[in-house]
Amino acid sequence: MLSRQQEVSMVTKKKLAKLLIHTGEVEIQIEFSRQNLCKAPAFEPYASFQRIDRAGKGFISAKDILNFVR
Repeated sequence: MLSRQQEVSMVTKKKLAKLLIHTGEVEIQIEFSRQNLCKAPAFEPYASFQRIDRAGKGFISAKDILNFVR
């Protein structure tokens, strides 16, 4: 019987590693963008949230973002 480590191929491990590295790099870019946005004096996070959450649900879905950018 194969152990759990033997069940995952090296190709799968490399693909997962690339995905995690890419995700980390994108997270860093997002954080820099967030910091730059917060430096803008005219930016009001709550007002922006309300403009995207038009139904007043208290959260934003992918559909809300799609409707906002249309």
